[in-house]
Amino acid sequence: MEINKAKQLFVHYYGDEDGFVGVGVGNETGKPVLKVYVDNENSALAKRLDIQRSFDGYPLEIVVMGAVKAGG
Repeated sequence: MEINKAKQLFVHYYGDEDGFVGVGVGNETGKPVLKVYVDNENSALAKRLDIQRSFDGYPLEIVVMGAVKAGG
C-alpha cells in the first residue's frame, strides 16, 4: 500500500484515540516512515504504538508534541 493511503488508514483507526495529535510522512533515513504526533509520551496510545513499531508495513516514529490548542 502507498504510504499516503496507509496514513489515511492510520487516522481512521487511531484518530479518535486520547493523545493523538496527528500523523505525517517522513523519510529522514531514506525510507518512508509514518510520523505519529502525540501529546504525551506516557499516553496509552504512545505506549501501544511504541510496542507495535509499524503500521501497514511502514515503521512508526513517535513524536511528542505536548498539548495542542487552536489559536485565536
